[in-house]
Amino acid sequence: MPQKQSMSDQVLYRLREDIVNCVYKPGEIITETEVAQRYGSSKTPAREALSTLCLEEYLQKFRYEFSCAAEKLGILQIDAVLCHADMEAHGFLCSGNRTL
Repeated sequence: MPQKQSMSDQVLYRLREDIVNCVYKPGEIITETEVAQRYGSSKTPAREALSTLCLEEYLQKFRYEFSCAAEKLGILQIDAVLCHADMEAHGFLCSGNRTL
């Protein structure tokens, strides 16, 4: 039987996905209140998710506000491009059609 995710884990997963998918831009300020409202939670799960994302270096904390970490987003975007290029190359090599 699958275990039910805690609200903190649900918010963490959805917020991380939104950061990776550039819903939040580098340097954009993200507040606990905004996260709680956006993902339908109280402030505690929002705060826990934001703190975890700081530890994972997706966000940076400045006093009482969180901000998207541009460096991490840049790395993720580059990785996504490289992954796509690898998949394209793999498909090309596996197709047997090696003429350009």
